[in-house]
Amino acid sequence: MKRVIFLLAILCGLCGLCAEGLGVIIHVDPTGIDAPEGGAVNDPLATIQYALDAAGVGDTVIIHPGTYTGPGNYNLSPRGKDVHIRSIDPNDAAVVASTIINPAAAGRGFTFVDGESAACILEGLTITGGSEGRGGAVRCDNSSPTIIRCVFIANTATLQGGAIYLRNSNTVIRQSVITGNTANTDGGGIECWYGNITLVNCLISSNTAGGQGGGVDTFNSADVTIVQCTIAENQALSGGGIYLWQSTAAVENCILWNNTAPQKSQIGLHPDSQIAVSWSNVHGGYAGEGNIDSDPLFVGMTGSQAGYYDYHLMSEWGRYDIATGLWVNDAATSPCIDAGNPASDCGDEPWPHGGRVNMGAFGATAQASMNGNPADFNIDGAVDWRDMAELADHWLTESAGIYNLDGVGRVDFNDAAIFMRHWRWQR
Repeated sequence: MKRVIFLLAILCGLCGLCAEGLGVIIHVDPTGIDAPEGGAVNDPLATIQYALDAAGVGDTVIIHPGTYTGPGNYNLSPRGKDVHIRSIDPNDAAVVASTIINPAAAGRGFTFVDGESAACILEGLTITGGSEGRGGAVRCDNSSPTIIRCVFIANTATLQGGAIYLRNSNTVIRQSVITGNTANTDGGGIECWYGNITLVNCLISSNTAGGQGGGVDTFNSADVTIVQCTIAENQALSGGGIYLWQSTAAVENCILWNNTAPQKSQIGLHPDSQIAVSWSNVHGGYAGEGNIDSDPLFVGMTGSQAGYYDYHLMSEWGRYDIATGLWVNDAATSPCIDAGNPASDCGDEPWPHGGRVNMGAFGATAQASMNGNPADFNIDGAVDWRDMAELADHWLTESAGIYNLDGVGRVDFNDAAIFMRHWRWQR
């Protein structure tokens, strides 16, 4: 009996461990109280730094919706511990938008200067109102945290990196929005010195630099990788979109559009720098395989919020509407749809698609704008006998992917009826 009780105690303890690993979950909520015994979901802590100090390596700090400001909620640091700092649901844009860290110009959001690695993750938070010399929202120095699904808006640096400043860092930033930030000198959105940076599925827009690199500025960075990003409407003295100084960069499946600068509006290069741009839409044109220079047909101004801009691509076949969460149809289709590298994976893009990834921040994601007829299964531009044969091959199959045209149950007569409505369609 004693052995059974012991095992039950162990199991009960395990139930309190983080589902993401073996670490402990610590909750933070504006209504909480900072106390040594706190941190449970029904007894949250009040300030983020208190939670970070209580956390150990591998733990998760979950920040509940609310606005976090004042002492203990800015100039935050995990102090060298690889922890996961996130909102309650980083995949929900509404949650991210309502989980706000606002230093109110008293400092920055986060500082990583104690050797944090890629296992230290910042995910699903909005940081606004930060103000510092370098890195208005985040500074990484000799540290390389991973940043995912975060929003950096209206932060300021008196020197470099309006939103993010990286030095001797190898940081990966994915699926994040960096918009409306300002640096008095370089890197209105992001500044990177001496390290490497990887940007994937990021929207970098409407940032301003008094010097170089309105969107992104790098200095002595050997490996700058920018994939599936939209860099638009940024401003600088040189290199409105990107500026490289003694750096090497690769840009693929991106859109660089309407960035402005008196010199080199889209991409600025110091003589000691190199950049390879491919399968991208660059305003004014740029040499490289698969590059185009065409109006990307962004959705544009939307909603009632002044200055709010939607960078989804217009499509006659279906485009995600961020205001309603529904799919809508436009009067035109962006040339950036199905225009990315043919070798890139487009598996996460919704059907119908043309079998190629879209350019820009939403390419290769579930919000990629659609293209083509849903009954054109073989993507040859016509709904004909070959598509009917494919439908027949999946007849009465449960949840048969694109062949289940009504999205319900098996591939059956309802799907056949939908298919026949598209019969003999041609692009």
